[in-house]
Amino acid sequence: DLGTRWHVLSRTSGAEVATFHGPAFFFFHHINAYEDEDEQGRAQVVVDVQSYPDMDTLAATTIARLRNDSSEVVRALHRGAPHRYRLPLSENGTAVTGEKLWHYPLEFPTISYDKYNTRKHRYVYGLSVIEGKSLFLDRLVKLDLGTPNPHGHGFTAAEWLGPGLYPSEPVFVPRGSHGGEDDGVVLSVVLDAAAGHSFLLVLDGEKFIEVASVPLKFVIPHGLHGRFYHNGTFPLASTA
Repeated sequence: DLGTRWHVLSRTSGAEVATFHGPAFFFFHHINAYEDEDEQGRAQVVVDVQSYPDMDTLAATTIARLRNDSSEVVRALHRGAPHRYRLPLSENGTAVTGEKLWHYPLEFPTISYDKYNTRKHRYVYGLSVIEGKSLFLDRLVKLDLGTPNPHGHGFTAAEWLGPGLYPSEPVFVPRGSHGGEDDGVVLSVVLDAAAGHSFLLVLDGEKFIEVASVPLKFVIPHGLHGRFYHNGTFPLASTA
């Protein structure tokens, strides 16, 4: 009933720069946030969030409900979608509303985080479901925020999925420091329900097609978050 309050703070001084308000929503994960300019050249903060209209999704993800009827979880997840909120810094105290970026949910979203955290990004990777088709999060998605959807609102997306396969959170690993935003691979631990084991999936970050998989002799339960460590180096904290 009270809506959402946005507080913009200076990263250097910690002082409050501006506040905004808008319709209430709930979210598990944000995607990214960065400073940009609007069409008139005025400063704004852009925030991308996978959001839901209320907290029903949280109530639907209890162990009891997951064991009883996963369709209820899918129905709750399907009510959400990635949204973009623009906070105009010169219009302190004004109302803001979200722009839907895709027509389906995009949970456990991630970007090329080490390069694009707090910077303008184009690609988002995540998990999704389609009500009436999915028993649980069953597809990996690459959302392209640079290519509008020619058939409706939002932007275009590529998908990877297979019968009886349930991927976990995608982890983007850049190929090097000088490549493009999607120059790398996407890693995900996938449960093969029929075979009764998991495997590590490697997708090409640009074409979003399988380039390799590593079979495991056991099941890895559906995880929440992970990171890739290269030669013992510690990456930046994840978007979660």
